[in-house]
Amino acid sequence: MRIREILSYQSPEEAQQAGEHIEVVITVPFLEEKFVLCRNRWRAWEFPGGGVEWRESIVEAAERELVEETGAEVSSLEFVSVLWLERGLYRSFKAALFYAEVTELKDHFDYYEVQEVRIFDSLPENRKMSYECEAEIFRLAHAARLKAAS
Repeated sequence: MRIREILSYQSPEEAQQAGEHIEVVITVPFLEEKFVLCRNRWRAWEFPGGGVEWRESIVEAAERELVEETGAEVSSLEFVSVLWLERGLYRSFKAALFYAEVTELKDHFDYYEVQEVRIFDSLPENRKMSYECEAEIFRLAHAARLKAAS
C-alpha cells in the first residue's frame, strides 16, 4: 500500500462536505515521546485503524479502532489529513489520518486481529511493517503533532 496523494482539509467533516468518501481511519498514538504500534496477526507492525462502520462518524471510528486495538486511554485525538491510498493496481480508498495523545495502555479488545501492542522509540525496519507507507504516515502525524505543540 502506498500514499497516492495527501489531501489537506481542516477536518474530516470538511472533507466529506467536499465529496470525499472516507472508508478507513488510521491513528498514530503517542505516549509522551514514544508511540504505539499493533502487530497484526497476518501482516506485521502497523498503526491502529480500520473501517468506518455504518452510522459512525469518522472521529467515532478513529476512537473506537484505537481503543479496540490498543486498549489506550486517550487524552486527545487530532485530525491530520485525508490520505488517498492505493493497494495494488485497481484498489484505492480514502483514509482519515489522526494522531492521539495516550496516557495509558490497558488490555485491548481485538484479540482476533491484533496479536501484540507495544510502545516504540523508533519505527521497526520497513520489512517488519505491514505497509510501505507506514513511515510516511508516522512522519505526517509527527509533523502535525510538533506543529500543534509550537
